[in-house]
Amino acid sequence: MRCRWKVIVRGGGQGWEHLNLAEDQAEMIVESCPPDYFAYMLPMCMFDEWGK
Repeated sequence: MRCRWKVIVRGGGQGWEHLNLAEDQAEMIVESCPPDYFAYMLPMCMFDEWGK
């Protein structure tokens, strides 16, 4: 099973998350992040493993 992705975006005193994304969707969000913000992507399957 392919892992879904989570993107976390922070900046300007704000922050939000995008959940359950395909890898290409997550990459697009990270690459289109404005210069005064930062974004990173994490595999959601990693969080599934931690919950066990």
